[in-house]
Amino acid sequence: MNEQAKALIEFVISEDRVHPKRWHQFYKIISKQYPDVPKPLILGGSIASDLAKRTVLLKQIHTIQVDQKLLLRADRFLRGEPISAWYRAPDPLSNKGSYGDEDVPPLIHLSLLP
Repeated sequence: MNEQAKALIEFVISEDRVHPKRWHQFYKIISKQYPDVPKPLILGGSIASDLAKRTVLLKQIHTIQVDQKLLLRADRFLRGEPISAWYRAPDPLSNKGSYGDEDVPPLIHLSLLP
């Protein structure tokens, strides 16, 4: 993983961030060039756990890391969001969805961290 992607992931997981409230806007930016990037867990996916949501955001960053221009644009977008524009939850994040099911295999998110 390149240093820019590592730094962005470290930023995303800092201060209890889970995902930006304008996650769909972020997705629109990156999906133009990477249409197979994971979709944000909003609307129908909102029942997912906080851990699942952060994991999808990390997967999105992981997917675009090879595209320096797009990664820089993603970095500017995410860092430009004030802390109040993020959905936040204290670590360790819950892995239980709205119906009480675990929705991310244990420890999968660790493979996406720097």
